Amino acid sequence: MEKRTTLTNGLRWLRHPLAVIIILVIPEAFQKSANQQIIIVSLLIAAIVWIILYMSQRIRFDSGNFFITNGQRERVIPFAQIDSVKRSGRKYNNRKYWYIEYSDKDDQPKKKYFLEGNFQHNSVKELIEAIKEVKPNLLVWTHPHFNKPDPEEDLEAEA
Repeated sequence: MEKRTTLTNGLRWLRHPLAVIIILVIPEAFQKSANQQIIIVSLLIAAIVWIILYMSQRIRFDSGNFFITNGQRERVIPFAQIDSVKRSGRKYNNRKYWYIEYSDKDDQPKKKYFLEGNFQHNSVKELIEAIKEVKPNLLVWTHPHFNKPDPEEDLEAEA
């Protein structure tokens, strides 16, 4: 199996410290006290939040496919089906949203939004380069409102 590069994990990692807290609080729920109902309701809410975090999407890619994983289900999008990679005007914590436009099995156009990865690596740039190896005519917008063509491509077109 080829090594997959993680594009985004979101807040999925928070499920680990939450699980530790749940495990430490469970014995308190079985003791008779005035706060027993509050503890049980808090445990139920924490368990629901843990399930939501566990089921959150993970986005990865390798040299030929784009993977969207929800819990144990994984959707595979071949790079040949991706039409464009565009930067959105939306931001979250000063991180930009990107989206890919692709066609599914029935040729229905779809979009998948994701936050760019952490600041230590340039995962969106790696994704664009990997897709361009498979699909050289990929449309890439690095600005949310207009498509500024790459100056190197203009020089090659003029020659």
